[in-house]
Amino acid sequence: MKDNSIKTLYRVFGVSRRLLGILWREDKRTFIESLIAVIVPGIIPFINAYIYAQIINFVIMVVNGHPHSYTHLYLLIFLRILMLFIQDAAFTAQQRNNVIFSTKIPLIFSQAVMNQLSRLDMSMIEDSDFQNKFNSAKDSAAWRPYNVLNNIFYSFQSITQLLIAAISILYLNWVFAVIILLTALPTFFYQAKNAKSVWAIWARNSPYRKRFNYLFYYLQDVRSVKELKIFRLSDHFLGQARDISTKFSKENIEVVNKRFFMGAFSNLLNVAGYAAVEIYIILSTLSKKISVGSLTYYTTALINFQNGLSGLFRTASELIDASQYVEEIFEFLDIEPKLVSPDNAIVMKENKAPKIEFRNVTFSYPGSDTKILDNFSIIIEPGEKIAFVGENGAGKTTIVKLICRFYDVDKGEILLDGINIKEVDLVSWYENIGVIFQDFLKYEYSLTDNIWFGQVNKPINDDNIIMSARQSGADSVAKSLDKGYDQMLGNVFDESTELSTGQWQKVALARGFYRNAPVLILDEPTAAIDARAEHEIFRKVEKLTSDKTAIIISHRFSTVRNADKIYVIEHGKLIESGSHKQLMKINGVYADLFNLQAEAYK
Repeated sequence: MKDNSIKTLYRVFGVSRRLLGILWREDKRTFIESLIAVIVPGIIPFINAYIYAQIINFVIMVVNGHPHSYTHLYLLIFLRILMLFIQDAAFTAQQRNNVIFSTKIPLIFSQAVMNQLSRLDMSMIEDSDFQNKFNSAKDSAAWRPYNVLNNIFYSFQSITQLLIAAISILYLNWVFAVIILLTALPTFFYQAKNAKSVWAIWARNSPYRKRFNYLFYYLQDVRSVKELKIFRLSDHFLGQARDISTKFSKENIEVVNKRFFMGAFSNLLNVAGYAAVEIYIILSTLSKKISVGSLTYYTTALINFQNGLSGLFRTASELIDASQYVEEIFEFLDIEPKLVSPDNAIVMKENKAPKIEFRNVTFSYPGSDTKILDNFSIIIEPGEKIAFVGENGAGKTTIVKLICRFYDVDKGEILLDGINIKEVDLVSWYENIGVIFQDFLKYEYSLTDNIWFGQVNKPINDDNIIMSARQSGADSVAKSLDKGYDQMLGNVFDESTELSTGQWQKVALARGFYRNAPVLILDEPTAAIDARAEHEIFRKVEKLTSDKTAIIISHRFSTVRNADKIYVIEHGKLIESGSHKQLMKINGVYADLFNLQAEAYK
């Protein structure tokens, strides 16, 4: 128990220090103002109590007929009013800083989470455990760090209040400070244990949270609503969401009920300690050991000691609770990507297609024993037009991911001009490839921006935008829009226009053409375009990539037949390769698949 408590305190201290460091780095002025704004209200009550004690003693002295000077009284009243003004100013500053915190801190952490997600490996992002960590970090980033910072600053106020009150009570009788401390400790342990129990439920049920968010996504996503209505899935999903909520609520209620009686008992001890000291102060005043003014001061000191101790324990328990969530954020932010450019990485030449070689490559996705590629070897010469064909799951898209180095191979190697891809500077390699995936993105931006995103690190070139649109057929999309290339696309923002899937694909192709990279990869990007339009697009691709490498994945054999070389993939192995004529002459798998597709068009 002691070791756990020490570890907990150490962890809370580490999270608090890191949070304060972030605030100091982002806004030193607000940091200093916040510190002053919370400490001042911890001091003012004692100054006020002392002044008021002097006023009471002055009044008693006047009533008893002792000599007096009202100048002293006026000074005391002025000081009391001044302290009240300073205290109100400090509270106003606290409110102002809370607004700043609530605005700035969530943005800082949400941006940090997004930035971290953008730099991590594909293998991590596709991992279920990682998704749990990400969802926890994303959910907590919006308000947990803000709560922790508030608790940290208010704990400074409680500590200030507690220290001054403790000195006062120690001066009266040190035994009573010990009594109050000992009777308050059970409350702290109760609150801390309760906070850890509630967090444990939240952490343990992270997969439930993930499922709940998944259900919510499908219930509100415009692309899924149609199918949910037809198959009457909405009620089924809503029932699952209710079951998750009920389970989570039930476990939380059980924890609260279990801790209730312990909390009531600890509070009773706390009140008993306070009452014992207050009775002693009253009796000391009646026996004239202390003055009536001192009675008010010590009573105030006692109240502030009690409030400071309770406030410190309360904020400490809340810190224990909230810091566990913030620690999860930091754990997420501290994850380092594994697929990074090595020191002294080799920079690829710009605008030059390299020779791409898969040499005895074996690959399985993380967490799976299934070999997606098995001892796979091919060579793609610079400027060559090649195509991959095969059934779904054969490994075609995986080849593209490995070329992009979204994953590293298990065995073998991928070479670029004879250099292992692991030794290549990734940024320079990405500058040389343009990829249009089958699940391409639909950006809720203007048509111009959607195309320009293919080369966003350079200024927009309107002539190249229009040329790329003509090459992909997206110029016809522009002509159909009210604002042409300036039209906002999608359905999220005002005055935007949603496109058909085929139109979106033409826009995505234009983005790939605009990139003008020496290696162009097309992974089923024209599935929603009719065969005639696809044939015209790939005719342009052949023309536009006369000096570039083109890698095409398509189920339409009328498209891939013009490739320089066609690779037939089956269960992660290369089973056939050659030109269309060569493969038809072999009369193997390719010829069989081609004839089956051709038969369907007769």
